[in-house]
Amino acid sequence: MPMFYGQIMMQKYLEEPAISFCAIGDHTAEDDTPIQISEFGQGKGIDQLISKLVLWKSGNGNEHESYELATYFYESNVELMNAEMPFYFVTGDEGYFDQIDGAVLLKIFGKGIKQNSMNSKELWNKLMEKYNVFHIHKPYTSANYEKKIHQQWVETLGEERVLDIIHPKACIDLMLGAIALTSGKSLLQYVRDMKQRGQTEERIDEVEKALSKYAEKLSNGQIIPVKFKATTNNLSDKESIFNQNVLSVNKSSLKNDVNQADIDEITDAFRSIFSYDLDSDGIIYMGNLRNLKIMKSNEIPAEFICPLTKEILFDPVMTEDGNSYERKAIEKWLETHDFSPSGAQLSSKILLPNLALKQLIRDYLDSSN
Repeated sequence: MPMFYGQIMMQKYLEEPAISFCAIGDHTAEDDTPIQISEFGQGKGIDQLISKLVLWKSGNGNEHESYELATYFYESNVELMNAEMPFYFVTGDEGYFDQIDGAVLLKIFGKGIKQNSMNSKELWNKLMEKYNVFHIHKPYTSANYEKKIHQQWVETLGEERVLDIIHPKACIDLMLGAIALTSGKSLLQYVRDMKQRGQTEERIDEVEKALSKYAEKLSNGQIIPVKFKATTNNLSDKESIFNQNVLSVNKSSLKNDVNQADIDEITDAFRSIFSYDLDSDGIIYMGNLRNLKIMKSNEIPAEFICPLTKEILFDPVMTEDGNSYERKAIEKWLETHDFSPSGAQLSSKILLPNLALKQLIRDYLDSSN
């Protein structure tokens, strides 16, 4: 993963990519973790996200995994905020289930599910309107089943989006290649990138062959990449969108009866803000944020300040109640509390990166220079 993320940044395929991981099993098996979904993360944080996924303990051997459950979640329950070019990669050697029963959705995802059943292929079609979707396919162990499985993916996504590999280690190269081509590079340029990072001729040939149909249709205009970006002309426009649509802001601050000693402990700990595992760019950015607070202490929007650290948010994340906090501060808070600093009881301690707020802070910083 460090190489994958690093290549995206170094080659400038995408700007500030954020990644969510999903481990998929078989909901008909006895294991109670048919799907595991991480929050979106960036940089070194993505290794921590992967480490939280657990290995699946069993399987049914029925040539299917519950890929359609992940499709349902990312299509119906993930809101893209200022995403310029969203991607969705699914890897594996099996097919998906044609139907999703409402009882299965209710069991796995909880309340709010009204459908008795859902057609999986229709879900994939909706997903492809939201993301640039690819399936990286390794042949199934049985040649008889492989033909049927492969055909299902081709009929669902199109032959150019089913990227066939033999060697699992080619998976990252294929993902990078699909991103590079979709973001505007030619296949020839991407092959040069692979050569520069020392890939073998065998690996390059495998990846080039897998991407050739997609590259051809892109160059012929037969494929229009999915792009999404909230367009704004200036900071005030962005602030308007932010206040109306993005999140519940922090103006409500902290609940009066929250133990102030707990807050003070976290605030004091963050006087040494460089406890973060920062690279050189992160250290510079953190320093710029601290200088900005000193220079414009009375002008900085309240939404940009973490209620716990009293600093401008460096890595803002949202709790279940919609409020945003500095990641490491709220993680420390949640070690000993089952409720948000706002006082709201939390049924889940999952934290979602607030990428829209992070971008607004960056824009504000740039406009102040």
